[in-house]
Amino acid sequence: MLEKLTKLPKYFQFFTRDNISNHKECYLLGEDDEKIIMQQWLDYSLPETDIRYWEHPNSLMEYIPCHITETSTTHFNITLLLDRSRRFHTVTRTLPKEFFRIAFLPFTSESRPYIIVDQEWFDQLHRNLYSSYVMIDFIGIGSVLNHYGEFPVAKLSQIKTIIDVHSRANPDIQFLSCADNIIIKTGWRFRSEDQDYQPEKLISMVNQIMTEISIQTSLSSYAIFTQGANYVNELEMPPSDTPNNHLFISSISAPFMESFAIDEHIRSLIRAKKIEARPFYLEKSFYLSTRRKYTVQNEPHDFKSQNFEHQKTGKIITYTPLAYSQICDLIDI
Repeated sequence: MLEKLTKLPKYFQFFTRDNISNHKECYLLGEDDEKIIMQQWLDYSLPETDIRYWEHPNSLMEYIPCHITETSTTHFNITLLLDRSRRFHTVTRTLPKEFFRIAFLPFTSESRPYIIVDQEWFDQLHRNLYSSYVMIDFIGIGSVLNHYGEFPVAKLSQIKTIIDVHSRANPDIQFLSCADNIIIKTGWRFRSEDQDYQPEKLISMVNQIMTEISIQTSLSSYAIFTQGANYVNELEMPPSDTPNNHLFISSISAPFMESFAIDEHIRSLIRAKKIEARPFYLEKSFYLSTRRKYTVQNEPHDFKSQNFEHQKTGKIITYTPLAYSQICDLIDI
């Protein structure tokens, strides 16, 4: 691959799947663009080329800004900036090394290496559904059980009624309710119309749910918001009838796992009195994908994030504890 460019070591440095290091910024390309890549960069290296009329390959093909966050013997963990025009939308995906073709750096003009991958894997990045999750956890369930000896059916019935109403009003959102927590999942697609991804609407709806539950049952709660890749291609799932006693959510999803890890971390910090409890916790990539009112440099001084290493994935997870009033100050809801 890129044979003509490999003969020009003066202009190009090449990497294999085993010697490419973690780079902060790269460009991800599909292998079907090899001819464009090779021709344009070959023209660039020719002395007789008039650079004023030379077209940069990035303007002729599709690419995704990314960086490799972790390398193992079998795969890369790669963070992708899927949407940079309407939202700052990043997700992390696993790139199996068998789908890695070659990487190169035109070091006379670029600081970012190009990573060329299997075309089908590249195309799937655009076709797949991605997921946003909310975990609403009720506070003081132990005290309720100690007081009543069980979870009162009347309270649970009120919670179910509230979630039933919101489920009917939002048929594209999935709700999984238990006596002590609620899981909410919504899907979105890259390249879809803007209304397909509405984290602001999700925040507002969850705040309404929590408020209604508090008023009707006297139960307080907090919510954790995450978003990212779903490792099940739900669009290829064949349609089928599901029995009423089968609560099916088709997910092997990084944000789903991260919400539980964040929950555990929140509890440990509150027990150690390192943070004050807040009703909302926004994972960083979820927050950055919202319609923010401030750039990172201009955020209010009370905007403080927490981060930790997720032991199962080795990923650094960052989240921010917030009150709803603070969210409204930060995000255009």
